[in-house]
Amino acid sequence: MPLLATLAGLILMASLQSQPSVAYGTYLGGRHKDGATALAVDAAGNAWVVGNTPSPDFPVTKRAFKTQTSVNNDDSVGFATKLSPAGDRFVYSTFIGGSFRSAANSIAVDASGRVVVVGSTCSSDFPVTVNALQREPGGGKGLEPCDGYVVKLNPSDSKAEYATYLGGSEADNLTAVAEAPNGGTVAVGWTRSTNLLATKPHGATDGLVLLLDDKGELRWVRRFGGSGEDWFSAVAVGPDGTVWAAGISDSENLPCQGPMLERPFGFVVAFHHEQEPACVGFAGQPAAISVDRNGHVYLAGSAQSGGRTTGFVLRLTGRRIDWYRSVGGSDETRISGISAGLPGSLFVCGFSYSRDFPVTAGAMARYPGRGSDMMLLRLSAANGRVLYGTFLGGNAGPEISPINNTAVAVQADADGNVWVAGSAIGRPKWITENAAQVQPRGNTDVFVLKLEFHK
Repeated sequence: MPLLATLAGLILMASLQSQPSVAYGTYLGGRHKDGATALAVDAAGNAWVVGNTPSPDFPVTKRAFKTQTSVNNDDSVGFATKLSPAGDRFVYSTFIGGSFRSAANSIAVDASGRVVVVGSTCSSDFPVTVNALQREPGGGKGLEPCDGYVVKLNPSDSKAEYATYLGGSEADNLTAVAEAPNGGTVAVGWTRSTNLLATKPHGATDGLVLLLDDKGELRWVRRFGGSGEDWFSAVAVGPDGTVWAAGISDSENLPCQGPMLERPFGFVVAFHHEQEPACVGFAGQPAAISVDRNGHVYLAGSAQSGGRTTGFVLRLTGRRIDWYRSVGGSDETRISGISAGLPGSLFVCGFSYSRDFPVTAGAMARYPGRGSDMMLLRLSAANGRVLYGTFLGGNAGPEISPINNTAVAVQADADGNVWVAGSAIGRPKWITENAAQVQPRGNTDVFVLKLEFHK
């Protein structure tokens, strides 16, 4: 009996250590359908979230870069919001866009707390600054993204340090951004313009990667692609300064090595100083990338497996794939975010319909309800094994589209703090009493959730 009791105690202790505690959970939104796209956390623990809103009453602060929006419920504009370390107030919040469609796709924060936001805009009156790299729109038109943009914000000032268009005569989009080691910014996306920044096109759509310095001046730009459609969806910078850009391709002649079994396929490219870019292909469509302090590269996204969509995670060392794991269940699962910020662990998030999703002891919610639900997984960085799995319990009503109930981004630090952002409908149990926004205000609201895990 003593031995059995000891074993039971050890099992219980391990289970309790795998369970996170809720530090805070808050809504963020106005009276219409608001959605998050990305998340970043500064050195002081302030969480920045970006996304898109059609809500004229979206909560903005007085000294914002742009305090009002003129778009209506059939359109949307980007936003960027800074949440206090305790999650109890919006320190800074602003619209980003002009009088027509704009989207905020990604955000990066530097050591001083300033942030860079990238996205796309079809506005001819986007609020560029006098020092803009490109002060006029390039001319891309249609329902697709028209021009990319880059905005650098200092939350202590209502003015942007710089804000610029980035586009040519056809559609262009900036999809992801990361802080460069020298204090600059690396942005990636795609372009269909033949006249963008004096670059030479390879195919109908090319991936685009560019480096801006701290003042917004262009230091380096490159197109990457084959004869078909290629675009970048995620970027990260390694400890040695290597820029890792991940994307999707349907080109027959993309210069990659690896298991590109069918098109479209995923790929990741290493850009390092003056060396030729090194490309690795794999099955699936990457949505997120993270690099740990040892230089291992982790990619996550969605792939087709057995006639269904499932999540995947892989680890790359140099140009070698160390392991590749499918993540999900018997129904649809998609991964949108990944973070390798806690040594030895990976955190991935997204949504799933699967009632046999790999939840573990101590899960916050074991089932997805009547439709999809946002989910969070903690994986072993060594082999991708599930250490903790949970739904986040946002689905409180009838069957709901994933766009209304999903986790899109996750950020972990070395102390076991994990921030998750996404969109929620219903009333998750983890919204805290002292939250910056305690009640939902629209059809769908942005959420930010901070969890504390044992290391």
